Amino acid sequence: MKSNESQVADEVDPELSTPESPESEFVSQGVGLSRQPIEAESGGLEPPRPSERASGFARLSDHFVGIAVLVAALLCSLFVLLQMRPDLLITSTTPSGGDMGAHVWGPAFMRDHLLTSGRLTGWTPDWYAGFPAYQYYMVVPALAILAVNAGFSIWLGVPLAIVVLAGAYRAVSRYPAHKALIWSIAGLISVLLVGISYGASFKIVSVAGLIGMPMAAYAAGRLTRSPDPIPAFMAFGVTIFLFDTNFNIYGGNIASTLAGEFAFAISLCLGILAIGVAMRGMDTGRGHVSGAILIALVALCHIIPLLFVVTALLILTILDEDLPRWWIVATGLTMGLVPLSQADGNGTMMFIASALTVVVVFGAIAAANEGVRRRMTWLLIAGPSAALLSSFWLVPFASRSDYFNDMGWERLNDVGPALLTNPMKIALPIAAVGVFLAFATRDRLGMLFSILALVSASSVANLADGKLWNARILPFYYLSVYIVAALAVAHVARFSAAAYSERLEAPDRRVLVGATVFGLLATLGTVSVPLQILPFEQDDGTYQVFGIAPSSKSFIPSWVSWNYSGYEEKRSFREYRDVVATMDQLGGDIGCGRAMWEYSKELDRYGTPMALMLLPHWTDGCIGSMEGLYFESSATTPFHFLNQSALSVKPSRAQRNLPYKAFDIDRGIAQLQVTGVRYYMAQSNEAILAARGHADLQEVATSEPFVIFEVSGTELVEGLAVEPVVAEGLSEEQAGDIASRFDVGWVSQAVAFYNDPDLYSALPAEDGPLSWQRVSSLSPADGVPVEATAVSDIVIGTDQVDFHVDEIGKPVLVKISYFPNWKVSGADGPWRIGPNMMVVIPTENDVTLSYGQTGVEYLGYLMSLAGILILVGVSRRKPGQAAGDMPTEEILPDDELADDVAQDEVQQEGALPNGGTSPGGALPDEDDLVAIKAGPGAEHDSAKSQVTAESQVPAAVPPRLVSDDVVAPGSPLADPGLLGDAGDGVLGDPDGPPSRP
Repeated sequence: MKSNESQVADEVDPELSTPESPESEFVSQGVGLSRQPIEAESGGLEPPRPSERASGFARLSDHFVGIAVLVAALLCSLFVLLQMRPDLLITSTTPSGGDMGAHVWGPAFMRDHLLTSGRLTGWTPDWYAGFPAYQYYMVVPALAILAVNAGFSIWLGVPLAIVVLAGAYRAVSRYPAHKALIWSIAGLISVLLVGISYGASFKIVSVAGLIGMPMAAYAAGRLTRSPDPIPAFMAFGVTIFLFDTNFNIYGGNIASTLAGEFAFAISLCLGILAIGVAMRGMDTGRGHVSGAILIALVALCHIIPLLFVVTALLILTILDEDLPRWWIVATGLTMGLVPLSQADGNGTMMFIASALTVVVVFGAIAAANEGVRRRMTWLLIAGPSAALLSSFWLVPFASRSDYFNDMGWERLNDVGPALLTNPMKIALPIAAVGVFLAFATRDRLGMLFSILALVSASSVANLADGKLWNARILPFYYLSVYIVAALAVAHVARFSAAAYSERLEAPDRRVLVGATVFGLLATLGTVSVPLQILPFEQDDGTYQVFGIAPSSKSFIPSWVSWNYSGYEEKRSFREYRDVVATMDQLGGDIGCGRAMWEYSKELDRYGTPMALMLLPHWTDGCIGSMEGLYFESSATTPFHFLNQSALSVKPSRAQRNLPYKAFDIDRGIAQLQVTGVRYYMAQSNEAILAARGHADLQEVATSEPFVIFEVSGTELVEGLAVEPVVAEGLSEEQAGDIASRFDVGWVSQAVAFYNDPDLYSALPAEDGPLSWQRVSSLSPADGVPVEATAVSDIVIGTDQVDFHVDEIGKPVLVKISYFPNWKVSGADGPWRIGPNMMVVIPTENDVTLSYGQTGVEYLGYLMSLAGILILVGVSRRKPGQAAGDMPTEEILPDDELADDVAQDEVQQEGALPNGGTSPGGALPDEDDLVAIKAGPGAEHDSAKSQVTAESQVPAAVPPRLVSDDVVAPGSPLADPGLLGDAGDGVLGDPDGPPSRP
C-alpha cells in the first residue's frame, strides 16, 4: 500500500513536477518496494480548485474497496467454518477419528494432574509404562482447550463476560494507546468466564487454526501495507491450500488437521500472522514485543512451523527497498542450496560450508546496506526474545533430545510426484508469473513466498533421513506456491484496474472490487466442486459443473462428520462403552494396572483404531494403556511395538526398523511380565485360544470382542535374583554396515533381551555400579546370582513410588519407564535398564522414587523470565530509540494520537481532491493535519497553525511535504507501525478511523 506522500502525486500539476526539482521524494508505488519520484516547486504546491475536492461519495467508494477486501477474507474464514460443521462443534460429544480421537487424553490429564500441581509438564503413568507428559509435545493448544472449557455456566458466565467487555470499552476510552492489549486481556477473561463442555472446547480449538488462517493471511497483507486487493488474494491462496486433499498427515490443511495435526494448523496460522508483524516491525522499528510473543507462540504450538517462520524472518531482512533485485535473488538461491548439503552422501563439512556461505552473504549485504542492518537489528531483538520466552519448554525439549523417540519414518524418496501433484500442475505456472511480477514490482510478499517455495522444495528433495521427516516440509511448499499464484492474479487485477483508469498509481475502484468478488467466487467455487456442495447433481446421480465432473468427491465432509459427531454417535459405541466399563470394573474388583490390547485396524468402528488409548481417560487412570499417541515422547515406545507384534495377529508395527517377531504368546507374555502389564486383552480367535492355554494367564472377564486375561508375575517393584550387567553393545564403527540405530549401543542389547526375555538371566543396564559386570553383548550366562530382596508396602502414585525392602544393597527392578528427572532417596540410582525400565540399589529399607524438576527445567524458567524482562525493557523504550529513528515525542506528544495516526496510514484506496484514487489510502483532512502538527492541546505559533490554509497548502498534502519539522523522513509517523512495543498487543485495527482531539 502506498504511503501518503505518493497520494500527493495525483494532485501535483505536471508542469510543476520536473526531474530537476530539488525536493524530489521517492515513495512507494503501491506494490512492494518499487518507487516513483515526486517533485514539487520550492514555493509549495498549487491548492486544488473547489471543484476538485473529494466528494463524500468518492471517499465512501474508496473505503468500499477496503471493506470488500475485508469481507472477502471474512467469507473465506466463514466458508471454512461452515465446512467444519458448527452444529457438531458445539455438541458435548467426545471427538474421534485418527490421532484426534486419542489427543482427547492430553488436555484432560493436564487439567486434572499437572495444573493442579502448578506445572505444565510432568510425569504420567497412563501410556507406555509412564512417560514425561508435554515434555516433547506442545502445551499451548492444550491450554487453549482448557481455557475454553473453564468457566461458569452460561447463565452466569455470559453476564460476567459482558461486564468485563463493558469495562474494557471504558478502559480503551481512557487509554486508547493500549487498546489492543486491553481488548486481548478482556477477550481472554471473557472466554475463561463462560464454561463450555470439554468435548465442544476440544473441537472448537481443533478447528481454530483452520478458521483463522485466511484472516491471518489477510492481516499479513494489511500489516505489510500491500495494496488492495492483495490482502484478499492472500486469503484466497490460503483457502485453496486448506482444501487440498493431496496430503492428509503432513500438517496445515484440513485433512491433516482432521487426522490429528490440529496443533500444526494453529502454529501455521500464528506463523503467517507473525510474518506480517515482523515485516511491519522491520519497516517501522516497532513491534518487537508483539513479534516476539507471536514467534514464541508458534514454537509453543508446534515446532515444525517454527522452522518455516524462522526461514521467512531471515529472508525478510534482505527485502529492503534499497537492495538491488539481483542481490535478493542471489541470496534466495543461496538459501535454497543449504538443504542440498543435507542430501545423502554429503558430510557435515558440506553443511557447515553452506551455512557459512549464507552467513557471509547476509553479513556482506548488511555491511553494504543500512536498511538491511536496521531490519536485522529488529530481528536480533525480537528473535532471541522469542526464544527466551519459550525457553521454559524449548530448553528441556532440546536438552533431553536423547530420550526423544524417532519413529523412523522413511524418507520420501520419490519427491517428483509430491512436488507436482495435480493441483500443483495448475498452480505452478500461475505462480511462475507471480514470481516474475513480484520481482518486477518489488512486491515483498511475492518475493518472500517465492523464495520460501524454492527453499521448501529444495528441503523436500534433499533432506536425508533424520528426525525431521522431509515430507513434513511439503505443506510449506504447497502454501507458498498457492500464495504466489494468488498474488499473480492480484497483480493482474491491479494492472487491469490501472489500465481502465489510465493511471498506474490510481487503479479504478470498480475493477478492484470486481476482481475481489470474482476471486472470491472462483476460490470458493474451486474448493466447492470436489466437496460437491453446489446444486449440480445430475438425474443419473453424477455430479457435473458446467459439464465438467470432478475426478472424485472430497473426503473432507465425511471426515468432519466422523470426527466431530464423536465416539458417542458411532454405531459401535455401546460395544466400546461396555469394554471400557468392564476394564473399569476389573480395576475396582481385582486392582488397577496396565492393559495391553491386541491391535486390529477394525477397532476403527469405535471412532479410531486408537480408541482404547483412552482407557486411562475413561477410568481416571486406574487402567493404563501400553500404547499411546505421543509415540515420540517415550523411549519405551519401540519396546511396546515389539510386544504388540508378538501379541497381535495383525499388528500395526508403526515403529520403523525394529526386529519384529510374529505372533508368539510365550514371548509376548514374558515381555508383559518384564514391563509390569497386568491385563492382556485378546480379540482374534488365534490370540484367544493361545492365551487360554498359557500357564501365566487367567481369564477374568469377557466383553465382546475382547477376552481379558490377568497376567501373573507383573509386580511393578521386585527384587532381582541376578545382578544386571552393563551391556555397552557395539559402536557404529564396530558394527560396520548397520540396518538401524537399534543395532548399536545399549539399545541394541536392550532390544535383543526384550525379544527373548526368557533366554537371558541378567537384564542389560545402560550404566551401573563398578561392581556390575561389563559386556559388549549379552549372553545367557551373564550376571551374578544373588538372593533377591523381598519388597513390600508398594505405593504407586502418579509421579512417585514408595516401597520397603528387607535387605539393602541388592538390586531392585522398578517397572516404570526411565527418564533423567526420576530421583531416588534411600537408594543408589536409578539406572536405565532394558527395556527402558529403572533399577536401584537400596541403601535404606524405605525407598522413594519421585519425578521432579532438575537444573534443566530451572534454567528454562530463568531464561523465560529473562525474556519477559527484556521485552518489558524494550516496550519502555521509545520506538525511535529501538529503530534508530528520531524520538517520537518531539513529533507526537500524545501516544493516543500516534497510535491512531499509525492506523490511519493503512486506510484503503484514498480519494484525492480531484476525484482520483491512490493505492496508499485515504489522506488526512484539515483537522487531521492540525492534530498531527500540534497534538491535542498543544500550543503553537500562528505561522505553524496555518498549515491547512488553502492559500498555503492543499488540505490533502501529507505533513511530510508541509514542513520538515512536522514529520521527518524515516520517523515512525512517516512509516508508522501498527504494532507498538508499549502494550500495543498483537493486532491493531488497520482500518480504524483517525483520532481527532
